Amino acid sequence: MFVVLWLISGTAHAALIERLDGEAVYDTDLNITWLANVNLAVTNTFGVAGITENTGAMNWVSANEWIAAMNVDGGAGYLGISNWRLPTTLFPDPGCTFDPEPEITENSLGYNCSGSEMGHLFYTELGAVAQLGDIYASGDPAELAKFTNLAGSNAFWSGNEDPLLSWAAIYFQLGTSGGQFSQSKTTVTMSVVAVADGDVAASVVPIPGAFWLFASGLIGLSSLRRKFV
Repeated sequence: MFVVLWLISGTAHAALIERLDGEAVYDTDLNITWLANVNLAVTNTFGVAGITENTGAMNWVSANEWIAAMNVDGGAGYLGISNWRLPTTLFPDPGCTFDPEPEITENSLGYNCSGSEMGHLFYTELGAVAQLGDIYASGDPAELAKFTNLAGSNAFWSGNEDPLLSWAAIYFQLGTSGGQFSQSKTTVTMSVVAVADGDVAASVVPIPGAFWLFASGLIGLSSLRRKFV
C-alpha cells in the first residue's frame, strides 16, 4: 500500500514541461503556459512605442499594450497563441513575509509571496530562495535552463494594479531576490513576461486517424473511377 501511495504522490507532483519546441513552458500545477523567453521585448516590440532598447523595459501601460499587440501578431497571435496576458497576483497572499505596508496592499507585498503566478514560478517550480540577489544563486539549474533572457532581468510587471493605490501596479523580482512590491504605472519601467491560461499544446487539435482512413478511401475510389471510365 505504501508503494501505491508513493507512486500516486509522485505522478501528481507538479512539473514544468517544455512546449512548442522549447518556445513555451507549461506549468502542470497552475495549468498555465509561460513564454520561455521571459524578456521577448528586447528583440520584439510588436510595434509598441516606449520600450527601452536593449533591455525591453517599459511602463505598466505599455506592458498592457505590448501584450495586446502580441495577441494579434500575424493575425493568429504570437506562436499561434492569442490569449497571452500578464501574470496575476493573489490578494491577499498569506505566504508573504516582511510586508512593509499591510494596510495598503492587503498583505501581498514582501518576500515568499508564492500565491502569485510569478511567485509560484520563482519559489515552487524553480526552487529559488528569497533575498539572495540572483535567481541563479539558488534556483534549480535544470528548470532554469527551460527559460531564456532571465539572467540580467530583475523586476517584471504583474497584471494587477495596487488595490488601494490607483497610480501603482504590482511587480515581482523574478530574476533576482523574489520580492513583490508596487510602483508607479507610468513613470517606472520594468520587464514583461507573458503567460497564457491552459496548456498551449492542447490548442493544436490533431486530425483523427479515422479521418485519414476516410480520406484515403475517397482517393482510392476516385482512382478506380478514373481507371474504369
